[in-house]
Amino acid sequence: DNYTLEAKYPIMKKAIKNIISGVAMLLVAVLLQIYCVSTNTASAFLNILTVIVLGIAVAFFVLDAFDRKRMADNERALAEKENEKWFEDATRLESFDTEKMFEEEFTQTEEEIEEEEEEAPVVDVSDEYLAYIDKDLTLSRTADELSLFALERGCKLEKKTVYTLLGALSSSRFVILNGMGKDEFSALAGVLCEYLECNFHMDIADSSYTNGESVFMRTDENGNKIKSGALRTVEEAGASQSELHVAPIANVSVEMLANCFGDIVKYAKNPSLPSLVSSVEGKYRFSKNILFLIGLDSQRTLAEIPAEVAEVATVCEAKLTLTDRAATLSAAHKLKLYQLEYMADGAAASSLITEGEWKKLDTFEGYVGERTGYTIGNKRWISIERYASVYASAGGDVSESLDEAIASRLLPSVISACKGKEISLGEAIESIFGENEMDGSCRAVRNSRLYAKDQGETNV
Repeated sequence: DNYTLEAKYPIMKKAIKNIISGVAMLLVAVLLQIYCVSTNTASAFLNILTVIVLGIAVAFFVLDAFDRKRMADNERALAEKENEKWFEDATRLESFDTEKMFEEEFTQTEEEIEEEEEEAPVVDVSDEYLAYIDKDLTLSRTADELSLFALERGCKLEKKTVYTLLGALSSSRFVILNGMGKDEFSALAGVLCEYLECNFHMDIADSSYTNGESVFMRTDENGNKIKSGALRTVEEAGASQSELHVAPIANVSVEMLANCFGDIVKYAKNPSLPSLVSSVEGKYRFSKNILFLIGLDSQRTLAEIPAEVAEVATVCEAKLTLTDRAATLSAAHKLKLYQLEYMADGAAASSLITEGEWKKLDTFEGYVGERTGYTIGNKRWISIERYASVYASAGGDVSESLDEAIASRLLPSVISACKGKEISLGEAIESIFGENEMDGSCRAVRNSRLYAKDQGETNV
């Protein structure tokens, strides 16, 4: 009943003027008939006038019904629009002013960004999540399957490389592989794409990589602008969010990292927040399931990695041997994104790293912070924990797992913060964690040649 809507929608009360008008016309018609009866007047004119007045009264009542329906429909439409907006906000699809995000990106502190993430609504993807989960699958089994999967496709991975890859995939969306040849990088990227069930679109950087647009738009032999492999991967990732999509770019120099990868750096800081590819025209949007896999043009030290890249990237090494592809391929259990996240969450929740080791990392943070003002930050803490926990759960040595996480996930930004400072990172690491306990981290520091005491003998 539309009349009951007055309590919910005050605007409905405005329609009462039609009721009053209709009642007034009815009264006029009744008075006319009373006059005719009381005066014994038989007037065709008055009878016709009475009918006309009654018709006007009925018209007012009909108009009232239409007015009330129109108002109710408008109010319902506004309510539905508000509901749609609430839903979009809750799923974080349209709740962010992306242009403003890019303007404020470099003015936000890490604490402010973390606060935003804590306040952001949680998306319930439980049904979709559970559809891809095999609760019996372990990281150790996954490591074995990935190793066999790669071997059958002509790519023999060292065990340590398998653990490193799983740790990197679980903790970062911007992974830099240092010191790999183009053929090895291409083979590894192809294996990962096939294993993760995404298309393989590899770009090879060249002298035309001069700005952000060149990463996402290329020029063909006829001079026409075409989408790069990275941009095609961005498009495909948005349409298929149950897979982790790999965007491999080979032969990248440190100068290119500094000049061309601004969009990717912004994305890697907050993969879960919607953001646009601002360096190209069109509404291309990053989704959280994109892994940018970068192959450097040559062996580089962590000190050469640009500071803004070192802040978000995982820098590691992958060692492999190219072999012949197997004639027949065994059945493979390919890896979905939600399966990887489920296993990584489980590994972090039951971490094999002791509390004592984490306290040593606390001490190391304090040592560096006193001399540079550097802090690890909550997000990096979480990523280091995920990397180390996944590495160990996949089969890596527990003591080695924290060393690899620190060398790949922490030291790039620490070394960047220590440039120009009189600080001996190598001595500090050995003093805090124990001599010969952090070989990977100490080697990375020595190779960076930050300070005379840390140089020692380089071991690339």
